[in-house]
Amino acid sequence: MRALIIPFLLVSLLSACSTEEGPGALDPDRFTDEACGEPEAVRCLGGVRHQSCQDWLWYDEETCQAGSVCAEGLGCVACNPFEGPACQGDDVYTCTDDGSLGEYVETCAVDHCQLGYCRIEDCPDGTDLVYVVDSQYRLLSFDPRDEAYTFELLGNLGCPAGAPYPGWGGFGTATPFSMSVDRQGTAWVLYTSGEIFWIPIQDVEDCRPSNWVPGTDNFELFGMGFVTNSSFGTDETLFLAGGTVGQMQAHATGRLGAYTPEQSSFSVRGSLSESDLGPELTGTGGGELFAYFPSPEAAMVARIDKATGQNAESWGLPGAGSQIRAWAFAHWGGDFFIFVSFEDIATGIINQVHRFDRKTGTTQVVIEDSPYRIVGAGVSTCAPLVVQ
Repeated sequence: MRALIIPFLLVSLLSACSTEEGPGALDPDRFTDEACGEPEAVRCLGGVRHQSCQDWLWYDEETCQAGSVCAEGLGCVACNPFEGPACQGDDVYTCTDDGSLGEYVETCAVDHCQLGYCRIEDCPDGTDLVYVVDSQYRLLSFDPRDEAYTFELLGNLGCPAGAPYPGWGGFGTATPFSMSVDRQGTAWVLYTSGEIFWIPIQDVEDCRPSNWVPGTDNFELFGMGFVTNSSFGTDETLFLAGGTVGQMQAHATGRLGAYTPEQSSFSVRGSLSESDLGPELTGTGGGELFAYFPSPEAAMVARIDKATGQNAESWGLPGAGSQIRAWAFAHWGGDFFIFVSFEDIATGIINQVHRFDRKTGTTQVVIEDSPYRIVGAGVSTCAPLVVQ
């Protein structure tokens, strides 16, 4: 019935709009095809489009130009008062309630002002790239700078992993399942045995068991992502999304957990939103956590509430269109990179890399078919939040 109701509303709306006159008339070209449920509600879409709910459809009130941002209820303004301070060049200013720049706060080092904070430099070389592990135990870097989109093989993993969990992966040695990278440049690679190994990105042969205890609080297999505890801080937490092997086999979404490496402490934050397949995580130096929920039909990227595990904001993506075999996820420079392998009836397994721009809501295939079936991706919180 929805497929019939929305077009009927849209036709009626366009007909009515065509007869309106005066400065308050609604522009029919600004109506989207997305239904809304609360008249006069407002929202920001992708940080650049201020929309209102008009006649049960979202309507583009304003599209923000360079130098302005979208603030809910205010439209396009110089800064978003709901997000705190703002950068003007290398200077930090407060943001007033009406979205204009307020008092001067401080001056950052050249090119170090990002999202209203002075970025702290404490990151070793190489921690600004994306790192991935594939199904053949290979650790690689992925370079998105200047739209290079290139892989570089760093080496083959030789971690002393045990047997996989019973019922997962058959017999023999466990295989990589997921990964993340900390601010010191150490890759954390989870194997299907439930073990996490530490591998320095500059010395792949140095593989050591981590202090993670497999199966803690029934977290046996999971996606991972490091997140700073505050915007541009240096302390970080490793978030986990998953559960037991049985839950993963049943494609359950699982729970969100938080692990503090220094204290080896772990807590469960809550249940994740329902989806077709369990998500992979990525975090930022801005203190935000994101998840990619894969699906053959309709995938999703969401900003996750770190306290509850629920989606705080979400964006719909096209599905893979066929059976998914592997997936991984990383944020870099304001965009999201999705590594997905799916089965094509004619040619077999296809390994692609997608770039998702949340500001525009568009997805681009940047690598049509790579030789690597990526099962885990990690990016440190030293990676850029935005590209200058």
